[in-house]
Amino acid sequence: MVIPIINPKFRLSAKLKNSNNTGSISWDGKDLITAQIGELPKHEV
Repeated sequence: MVIPIINPKFRLSAKLKNSNNTGSISWDGKDLITAQIGELPKHEV
């Protein structure tokens, strides 16, 4: 199965390089170049 990353229903786990905190990357469907990272601890935002 192949799921394109630009699918708005697709989420991917990600880790911040300098702090090792994790969040999820998603795409809102508006811009092909920009993704959002969410579900980060409040002290990282």
